[in-house]
Amino acid sequence: MQDKFRELKELVDAMAGLATATEKALADKRITLADYRFFIAPLLALPDAIQGLSEAVKEWAGAGPGERAGLIRYFSRRFDLANDQAEALIERAVSIGTAIYELVNDVFYRGKSAHSPQ
Repeated sequence: MQDKFRELKELVDAMAGLATATEKALADKRITLADYRFFIAPLLALPDAIQGLSEAVKEWAGAGPGERAGLIRYFSRRFDLANDQAEALIERAVSIGTAIYELVNDVFYRGKSAHSPQ
């Protein structure tokens, strides 16, 4: 069975990979050439994630409230950083972004997704 939110999860995984790589690279408070190894996999995943961005937006737009809650939990699990303050800020940004998306959708599209057929 194909994952209904494959593109969205691919995008989240790529972003989480970059965040984790940055955290590992900054563990000693500086980034050096030796830290390149942390970025190889996330940077290789980035082109596919970016290519699927428009589909990821459609997947989010088509998700119901319960599915969005599940996606936010997925997102939170992927951004499991050692720096709890940074992790809390990322999770807060996701919550705020979700609220803004829903507000704009309600105001301009009266509950119909901007990405679904009108």
